Amino acid sequence: MQREILIEGLKHLGISPAEPQLKAFDIYCEELLRWNRTYNLTAITNERDIINKHFLDSLLYLLAIPRTRCSLCDVGSGAGFPGVPIAIIRPDILVTPVESSRKRAAFLYYLRQKLALNNLEIVNKRIEDMQDRTFDVITTRALFSPEELIRKTCRLLSPKGVLILSQGQGYKEGRDNNLGQFSRDIIETYIPNTNIKRILIIIQRQPVQTVTDQLH
Repeated sequence: MQREILIEGLKHLGISPAEPQLKAFDIYCEELLRWNRTYNLTAITNERDIINKHFLDSLLYLLAIPRTRCSLCDVGSGAGFPGVPIAIIRPDILVTPVESSRKRAAFLYYLRQKLALNNLEIVNKRIEDMQDRTFDVITTRALFSPEELIRKTCRLLSPKGVLILSQGQGYKEGRDNNLGQFSRDIIETYIPNTNIKRILIIIQRQPVQTVTDQLH
């Protein structure tokens, strides 16, 4: 893998990786390309684009994730994005990739063992079938609108948790004003090493107003 591209991108994000983390990304890239020849896990098939458009794009989510220890559910994780890169860089986060495809889940199980990621817990089912669990952070790179993501996952979100999804430069803020009891913040940024714009949408429950609050 072209490590210098990854290191430069991580530096841009304020991340100073340890050698075991860089080695984990080496293996991740190698295994993704190897499995992809049989299972078609990604349309991106060169190292530079894997680094930029998968690894670094995934790590943009850290701009919106709490710096404290937390639990994270990655909805529709596919080949592990953004969950696995986050798990590599933030071992303090318990990451749960949820993936309904058996072949993609098989890759994630293999990757967990290969990279010895003890903070990774793979769930091979649809997000609609998950019950009796809550998470501090819920992420997705799937093509959900904010309203769809709220509808599918709000029951899994802890009271002070956040939903984070990423959109491209074509995102129009006014299209998702119907968020009900949820509020929205936005972070505009770019994937390091590229001119590709990303808009991180951060959604959380609005504080419940009490009668005393209303009087003031």
